[in-house]
Amino acid sequence: MAMDQSTDVRIVKDSIRSKNKNSTFLLIVSKTANAIMRVASRISPRLNTELRYYLNYGKRIRLNPPITFVEKCNWYKLNIVNKHEIFRTCSDKYAVRDYIINKGYGEYLNELICTFNNPDEIDFDILPDKFAMKLNDGAGFYLICTNKKELDYEEEKKKFRRWWKVNNYLMYSEMQNRARKRMIVVEKYIDDFENNEQPTDYKFYCFDGEPVAILVVWERDVDTKKIFMSKEWEFISYAWKGGKADTNINVLPTRPRDLDKMIKCARDLSSGFPFVRVDLYQGKDKPIFGELTFTCAGAMFTAETDPEVLDMADLLKVPRVFNWE
Repeated sequence: MAMDQSTDVRIVKDSIRSKNKNSTFLLIVSKTANAIMRVASRISPRLNTELRYYLNYGKRIRLNPPITFVEKCNWYKLNIVNKHEIFRTCSDKYAVRDYIINKGYGEYLNELICTFNNPDEIDFDILPDKFAMKLNDGAGFYLICTNKKELDYEEEKKKFRRWWKVNNYLMYSEMQNRARKRMIVVEKYIDDFENNEQPTDYKFYCFDGEPVAILVVWERDVDTKKIFMSKEWEFISYAWKGGKADTNINVLPTRPRDLDKMIKCARDLSSGFPFVRVDLYQGKDKPIFGELTFTCAGAMFTAETDPEVLDMADLLKVPRVFNWE
């Protein structure tokens, strides 16, 4: 029997209500889980790590001793990164600038436009048409503006107020990300030499001061692509995460003009650290520093090379004693 139009409309409405209910339920579950994880971090970073790993991988994490690269990254986080002030300094997106200058790479720092002490201080009128705005202690909490005229100033302030309330470092017990002084950092918008909407990322995986592999991330605004290249700019492998490879790539990325300078910079900035990812961009006339990351993706979803080609677990030498001079 054919249905009349009113019946079709009811079916559509019921379907929408069902989807909305499911979305609301999932949102509540997600918020509750995140709240539990933050409490777990305050009780014990190890408790958070063990819960996170079990929820994500369905088994207990091995920390004594760690075997896989992800397990070693978490041992490193809990026993070294969380316990030494140098990691806190280098993880702060503002404080790290002094570290970069002291290492002799001040010219690679992106131009600092200004800082704000809280979201209510944000003054868009004093900013240029293009800029990058971010929290100094928040992963993923940033605004990339390519045309200030298109911004809704109040909406953007609301967004930063919402982010300001989040203690992001507690989500994955990345205690090194707790800034001594929270602030909002505004830097010059980076124009990539290929004129992409967002510049290509060159993420140098460095072990004991030596860059071993480069995770290249590009086309973020279209269909994000990730691939590992060698220092000689030869293909190593697709980016692996959680035992799966990202294979949506059929063309290798372009070799950055200043690759040799980037390699030297990554080597110098990573000196003394068991493991750090040094993020750089290719500017129009020089490399530009991005950030230093010690616990990539919370140390839970760290992208890595295909273990059959290059096993990063063999490169991260932990357990160990760490001394910083």
